[in-house]
Amino acid sequence: MKLAIVDDNEIEQEIILNTLDVYSKEHSVHFEIETFSDGGSFLGAYQSVDYDLVFMDIFLADQNGIDIVRKIRQTDSKVLTIFLKPHHFIFLIIY
Repeated sequence: MKLAIVDDNEIEQEIILNTLDVYSKEHSVHFEIETFSDGGSFLGAYQSVDYDLVFMDIFLADQNGIDIVRKIRQTDSKVLTIFLKPHHFIFLIIY
């Protein structure tokens, strides 16, 4: 399963990575995970990689996370998205 974490806070990224690592070990699941600190780099990578799940910070420094998901939804309506707010709070489970 290919996952992307898009968050401009490295601590938040680490928390998600650690959680996914624990989950993958407990459930014998393999994740391919890429992290991005801004929306522009994620959108650039998204053109060549089909992610199954995206963890998206709503309040990125360069772009609004919801707007980024709207852009990718124009060409890929199947990708699942988990929106994140600051301080480890999951805002919306699946979009």
